[in-house]
Amino acid sequence: MVRVQLVVNGIVFAVPGDLATPTGGYAYDRRMIGELTALGWTVELIDLGSGFPQPTAEIRATAANRLGAMDNRCPIVIDGLAFGVLPELAERMRESHRLVALVHHPLALETGLSADEAVFLRASEQRALTCASHVIATSAATMSILAQDFQVPVERMSVVEPGTDMAAFAPHQPGDAIATQGLRRACRCSGPDKGAAMAPSHRRRLHPKHGDDRRAANPNRTTRVR
Repeated sequence: MVRVQLVVNGIVFAVPGDLATPTGGYAYDRRMIGELTALGWTVELIDLGSGFPQPTAEIRATAANRLGAMDNRCPIVIDGLAFGVLPELAERMRESHRLVALVHHPLALETGLSADEAVFLRASEQRALTCASHVIATSAATMSILAQDFQVPVERMSVVEPGTDMAAFAPHQPGDAIATQGLRRACRCSGPDKGAAMAPSHRRRLHPKHGDDRRAANPNRTTRVR
């Protein structure tokens, strides 16, 4: 009898509060979860509770209980809004679980903080990050800050930048030629140097079928339009 072992890609994704919250950070998390699922990963979503990065003692206890109950065979991705203020929990779990910190932006660098709050958050986040087996930064700039100011080794970090979905070009409409001429004039009005340098290339990019190259090659006609 031959036994076949089925390997399932599983991961836990922990977010603070409602994943449907309409902010850039939550949109990033939703997309990452969606893409992992599309790639065949089984993603278990964990709500750590609201109030981060200033959770109450009750919310901290809830987060600890929910994370502690997770299978230690699956990595746990924790959004930085929560991870940065849970250093004690990270220290308890670092030996038993693979913790992955997802840092959108260091908490101490957020606007509106007092000096004391910034100092506290910097120390808390740096302490928590030392417990992460890996750190995901959403930009190269964020990774650089984490390396230089939070002493996170570069080899333990990856940059996963947000992007945009590809969209089809708008179909050509009969009135486009008029709009193109207006934009062409606007380009020339942008300055004697910038407009003259940019206008021909813009014409060719916009609607080459409208005779833009011929206009660019005819200095007399160009002068009349100006």
